[in-house]
Amino acid sequence: MKEFTNIRLGNSDISRGQKKYRSLRDTLQQLDIKIGESLPFAERWSRGQGLQGRTPEDLFYQLKAITVYKNDPPGVELLQSMPSLFLDNYHGIPGAGDCDCFTITACACLLAEGYKTGYTLYGNGAHATHIAADVYYKEHGIIKRRRFDLVAPRYNLVKSYLWEKSYRL
Repeated sequence: MKEFTNIRLGNSDISRGQKKYRSLRDTLQQLDIKIGESLPFAERWSRGQGLQGRTPEDLFYQLKAITVYKNDPPGVELLQSMPSLFLDNYHGIPGAGDCDCFTITACACLLAEGYKTGYTLYGNGAHATHIAADVYYKEHGIIKRRRFDLVAPRYNLVKSYLWEKSYRL
């Protein structure tokens, strides 16, 4: 069974495995659920990759090498769990997804490695147009945040947006 949630935008009919878009809050709740569902897979994957004890930057580049950006189908917001992203992908390409799918995977992997994490919504107008994971750590007693955007070409980089809103897990 596929482990992704399709949130149908607009007034389209609900078909099997799809929900009508209700709100950003509902979508973020579904995203949080997918992160939780992904944790056991992320833990097994991390052990299998020998990533325990590595830095978030190492983890970023490991995931970056195996993910492929692919837009969602028109009018649908796919939220793929990590197992779906790599084993039973909607697109038929292991690791193919968009920013929200990558955020689910990144947050699950960071949590599996014991890092504090969350995500940030970004936008240039009234609505969010991008989401990316964050990793939090302490340096000299001060909590710092690093961007973990698997859409970006490198660690701690996000393109410029007019606004952002962060959520910690």
